[in-house]
Amino acid sequence: MSFLKIDNLSVNYKMRKETVFAVKNINFDVKKGEILGLVGESGSGKSTLGNAIINLIDEPGRISNGAVILDGINNYTNATKEELDGWKIRQGIPSFDKEINGGFIMEDLSYTGLTTGIALLAYYYTLMKAGSARGKFGVQAPSHDGPDEYLRYVRAHQNTLEHIVIFLPALWLFSFAVDSFWGAVIGLLWPVGRMLYALGYYVSAEKRMPGLILSMLPIFVLVLGGFFGCAWNLFEVIYLKD
Repeated sequence: MSFLKIDNLSVNYKMRKETVFAVKNINFDVKKGEILGLVGESGSGKSTLGNAIINLIDEPGRISNGAVILDGINNYTNATKEELDGWKIRQGIPSFDKEINGGFIMEDLSYTGLTTGIALLAYYYTLMKAGSARGKFGVQAPSHDGPDEYLRYVRAHQNTLEHIVIFLPALWLFSFAVDSFWGAVIGLLWPVGRMLYALGYYVSAEKRMPGLILSMLPIFVLVLGGFFGCAWNLFEVIYLKD
């Protein structure tokens, strides 16, 4: 069975005084996995034929006759969006269309990007505070020997670093596999929790716990949600492919 069938395809360009046929009455079949090469002189219609197959003929050109049949979609060049979306799913082709794969469209990346930026600012805050604590408590680099007050600043920064390397991949995994907007909303709890953690830790070790718990919750949700979202999307692709 042919994967791609070109049936009596013709393309013409309607000029002022005449109509020029760039491609006329072309027929061929390509099986799945087969490679077909088109060879010809410059101006013989190779590019026009390729553009016609993927429906990229610009005015004043037009497909004047014939059909392009792709994997059972008759007259593929005039196929509806629903027909093309179904074909993409069957082929397992990744798509940025939310309606096709339940993932994200490119514009949605701004949500995840904004949350990522806020998270990095929260991390940078703990980094700056740990650095300024050296001067505040008179601890010379590279030593970390200092009073407990100084060590709390250092630990707040180190713990935030340990968590952000899990949080950011989890955030983007969830945004890709489930939903970018809700990934960003859930992810906002992390920088809020980390700020509460750091500010509490600077006062006393006991006051760090509420912020620590709050910042761990979104990581847990994003990791599990991203994992099951990817698993479900993969199941749909495999199940619907055939």
